[in-house]
Amino acid sequence: NDFVNMASEIAGYHHENWDGSGHPGHVKGDEIPISAQIVHIINDYDALSHHPEKCEKAMEIMERDVGKRYNPVVFQVFQKIVRQLKK
Repeated sequence: NDFVNMASEIAGYHHENWDGSGHPGHVKGDEIPISAQIVHIINDYDALSHHPEKCEKAMEIMERDVGKRYNPVVFQVFQKIVRQLKK
């Protein structure tokens, strides 16, 4: 079942960092399923931006970790859609 497989990927890999410094498996780059890469970014954004006035600061903090914690391409897409999340 594709849904269960994706859920398993997210659960297993959403704490991995793009450069391999994450956990639990220390995988990196494209070894991390795209579903987990997306959830990683959204999870961090949610943790940093509980109030609307903190959204800009959250993006500033996260931008420092592009290439380390986050896939640069996935983060670039996130930057384009983040305004929709504020609504």
